[in-house]
Amino acid sequence: MAIPLHADNENSYRAVETYVERCGGRYEGLLRNHAGRYDEPADHHRFSISQAEYDARHND
Repeated sequence: MAIPLHADNENSYRAVETYVERCGGRYEGLLRNHAGRYDEPADHHRFSISQAEYDARHND
């Protein structure tokens, strides 16, 4: 699962960061001038959690 997040949304960033860390995922980086909503370029943070990462965290 990939979670794109507008760079200006600090509250959502913290919430997603906490969720992704808890699930074993990672921060992938900042996509600069990424086509976002309404096709207007904006910076987006990207988080991801693979099935293997999730399983490794939850199958202990």
